[in-house]
Amino acid sequence: MISLIRAFEEALEVDCGKIRLEDRLKKDLSLDGDTTTDNADEAFYQLLKEKYGDSWVWNPSWETVGDVISGIGRQIASGN
Repeated sequence: MISLIRAFEEALEVDCGKIRLEDRLKKDLSLDGDTTTDNADEAFYQLLKEKYGDSWVWNPSWETVGDVISGIGRQIASGN
């Protein structure tokens, strides 16, 4: 979980102590998961790919930092 929060920190250039699980990707962090239109989204997505490879897929229903952390964590744990 800490490494996923650090990915948010690196991509957004924010202290991870300021990122909360309930932070909303679109409203609070200005991330919408559309890596084709936003540099912050692209940087975040690329950091996740570098750290976790192709063992996960972005889910557009993820709305919060907690959603991303638990979603990617489950996918990596299950091998999907």
